[in-house]
Amino acid sequence: MKKRRETTIQLLACSVAVLIVVSGCIGQEEEKTTEPTITAAPEGPVSGGAYIEAMADDVQFLDPTRTSTRASIYVTRTIYDSLVVYGDDMSIQPSLAESWTVSDDGLQYVFNLRKDAKFHCGEPFTSEAVKYTIDKIMDPDEHSPIAYLYQEIENVEIPDDYTVVINMKAPNALLLENIAHYNFGLIVCPKCSEQYGEDFGVTAACGTGPFKFESRVPGSKLTVVRNEEYTWGPSCRSNTGPPYLDSITWRIIPEEATRLIELEAGNIDLARDISPESLAELVEAKGVNPLLYKPLNNWWYCFRIKDGSERSPLTADINVRKAVDYAIDKEGIIKSFMPGAILADSWLHPSVWGYDAKIKDYVRSYDPEKAKEVLEEAGWTDTNGDGTRDKDGRELILKCMTLPTTTWQNICTKTQYDLSQVGIGMDIEVYDSASFFSLATKGNWDIYLMNYRFSNADILYYQFHSSQAPAPNRIPWEDEETDRILAITRSSTDSQERLDSYFWVQKMAVENCLTANLFYEKGIYGVSDNLHIPSVHDSEELDSYIGIWKEPSTSHTIVLSACLAGICFILGANLMGCSVLDLLSRFK
Repeated sequence: MKKRRETTIQLLACSVAVLIVVSGCIGQEEEKTTEPTITAAPEGPVSGGAYIEAMADDVQFLDPTRTSTRASIYVTRTIYDSLVVYGDDMSIQPSLAESWTVSDDGLQYVFNLRKDAKFHCGEPFTSEAVKYTIDKIMDPDEHSPIAYLYQEIENVEIPDDYTVVINMKAPNALLLENIAHYNFGLIVCPKCSEQYGEDFGVTAACGTGPFKFESRVPGSKLTVVRNEEYTWGPSCRSNTGPPYLDSITWRIIPEEATRLIELEAGNIDLARDISPESLAELVEAKGVNPLLYKPLNNWWYCFRIKDGSERSPLTADINVRKAVDYAIDKEGIIKSFMPGAILADSWLHPSVWGYDAKIKDYVRSYDPEKAKEVLEEAGWTDTNGDGTRDKDGRELILKCMTLPTTTWQNICTKTQYDLSQVGIGMDIEVYDSASFFSLATKGNWDIYLMNYRFSNADILYYQFHSSQAPAPNRIPWEDEETDRILAITRSSTDSQERLDSYFWVQKMAVENCLTANLFYEKGIYGVSDNLHIPSVHDSEELDSYIGIWKEPSTSHTIVLSACLAGICFILGANLMGCSVLDLLSRFK
């Protein structure tokens, strides 16, 4: 009995000694409290932690020159940097370019590059990479989906390693804005792009960004890890590097309900693509919160006005377009599916320079009786009494395309009901994003639901200038006067002349009913309580993730205590010159 008591005393003495040593090694990480499982929240950013995010769609490519999908943009912005970025006030701020000048005639841009950046593979960032990236985008054989943004560029010259000269065919006053927009100006590594060929952006990716590509399981998940050497982040960001997070993993979870379940279970830190219908659930759930932000998003129905490859659109008739615009209960859609959104009256978000505040005086308000009147006057009547109007033997049943997400389909179903009340039928066809855009370009449809975020007024050029048909001008609107006015928006150095031109185009689009604008949305993320997001930028969303950090888990103390107890027991056994099993046997 005496020997067992001596053994116990020896073990306790060893354990206390080990605890003191280990406590000193970890620093004063945790204060002694009456409830040791509760730790005080850190006052500032904490480095470390694996961040997991869920989104609905898979990444298309990790090469920013080959994609423009939203899911791809979320990831590529962490791997690559651009020459310039948007600041919080939507001003253009330096990134890989320290400074730049623009010639008086707008035909030459000179960028002075920073000298401390390097690619993940170790190659230095130089002007060669900028030229390589822009040339790749402009190469017709590459079929880059963002080539239209660079169509005014004549060529790129590199007089030395840290100077880039972009020569223009014609002025484009929004070139810098386009470079800053999402993934449109992200610079790839020439060496890795050539080395991997078609696999670059699929199984390999290399940029100068705050995170490095690690692995991908298509349709399941994708992981990037912290770039420890990253110190050249834009000065307008909350953190210039290195990032706080150890890693980011995007899990592909198409079903919103499953994303919410995973969030509430603590298996993910942030859930994207949350519909307003789920807002109440997020508010009530423990350990998570909704994060609302104001993206530059406008939702609308686009009308087809010219024949496609297989059919003549019913919406070629402006009276049908106007009737649809009158018949849609947009406030009802907002109330049911987009709480907090506001009615849209333009293609431009109100916070974008060029938006015309007076455009609301020209838009059509919800008026189903007016919709019926317009159709009657245009000769669309219900000749057989089946509830659907017809004319010249053709029934007024619109072909509507949409994407396979809950909110999109709910909006279309509500619209289908609204139109039925004025004698217009609507068949809803659901496609994945790749098929959707392919079919939209072919034009075998009447209307499709769309949302888009664009940080400058140049979206009007891409949607309504005849040179942009068949895509992105899928309407397609082809009008000489519109082309002339849109040319002014790019070439004029007079800001008021440009502003007046933008106003003219917005009014023209309403008068010709080229779209039925619905609403400007509010974005919703589901976020874990221990996640800190410094800002959600209207244009860039999560600040390239460089400023995000996680608090230690509330179970941190329990796990640490268990680990220390185990360490103490093992070291105590070693100090006494016996095995752990022998030590355990002494307590029987």
